Amino acid sequence: MYKGRRCFVSKNGNESLATVVKVHRDDPEEMYITVADDAGRERQTLLARTRPATDEEVEAYDDAAEDRRAAADAATRHDIAD
Repeated sequence: MYKGRRCFVSKNGNESLATVVKVHRDDPEEMYITVADDAGRERQTLLARTRPATDEEVEAYDDAAEDRRAAADAATRHDIAD
């Protein structure tokens, strides 16, 4: 894993897409990384809880996120028009 790499982070059986901000090498027993989600929120997680995202997965995730934003914008415009 390296800085800038997109990866999936597993938590409670769910995966979310994140970007590696920093790879920490100070604990040889359990390597960990700092990741940022799409909103820029950073958190640390064990490397074992991540997996690299393929280009196809990133594209599909980004397309779905764009669709969700468009739907939310349309709903907001609809609420304002009412």
